[in-house]
Amino acid sequence: MVYLPIVDATVRLANLKSGGLDLIERVLATDIKDVRADKRLKLATALELGYMGLTINTGNEKNKGPLSQSEKVRQALDLSIDREAVNQW
Repeated sequence: MVYLPIVDATVRLANLKSGGLDLIERVLATDIKDVRADKRLKLATALELGYMGLTINTGNEKNKGPLSQSEKVRQALDLSIDREAVNQW
């Protein structure tokens, strides 16, 4: 995946329509009617963009717990995450 920041919304939409991009975000409200009219495009809406993550700082010298000290503990944590369930949330 390549993330290409294109500041101008008109340029983003033009690139999408020409096939230069597969996906864009933040379509202008004035362009929604045009996007819906194009049978090749699909408009998806969301109230907000979100991010959900778990970040563990194992390099912090003050952190001397098993998670930072043991690769096997980190692997066990990794294997315990039900990614399919998280993605459905």
